[in-house]
Amino acid sequence: MYKEPEVEHVEIKELMNLSLDKWAELGTLNWYIMYLYALGEINSLNKTAYFNPHYIALNAIEANENLAINHIKSVMKYHKKRQYFMAPYLAGGHYSLIMIHHNPVDKNYYGHIIDSSNEEKDASCYKITELFEKATKTKITWKMENCHQQSGTWECGYYVMYAMYDFLMTCREHLVSIFVYLYLLYVEL
Repeated sequence: MYKEPEVEHVEIKELMNLSLDKWAELGTLNWYIMYLYALGEINSLNKTAYFNPHYIALNAIEANENLAINHIKSVMKYHKKRQYFMAPYLAGGHYSLIMIHHNPVDKNYYGHIIDSSNEEKDASCYKITELFEKATKTKITWKMENCHQQSGTWECGYYVMYAMYDFLMTCREHLVSIFVYLYLLYVEL
């Protein structure tokens, strides 16, 4: 999944938190995207790559922005034939999903932000969007997508995981465009 081998240790307590309270932490989320990547490979759904959430979390970016940019570049280079890149992004205790679509026809990048608490937000509210533009050396068109809005303060990690799974498995990344997927996600929830 990544150029270098990656191991994730997830505590049983964190899996219980996910199962019982729909609350996810970075280790659980990284383990989950490793699972989605493997599941995609098994089902010949190989247009999607993922970023390690440990490297792109806001606190990691603030500690070492260049490490985050290099991780983005590394994943995009290693998976240069993939069209979709998913970045589960943690900032201030809140998860959102940043999706990058690399259009093979026009060679442009398009960004989609799925945030279950997105009132009055735009791409400038997410430090990670700036890093994607630095890493790709491209001005990316960003769109805040309509999606289910959380009722409490803890569901965001669950919704990010749900959106990634739904995109990969339910919508079958190769059957629908990202725009149709995002519409379906909003209507379904």
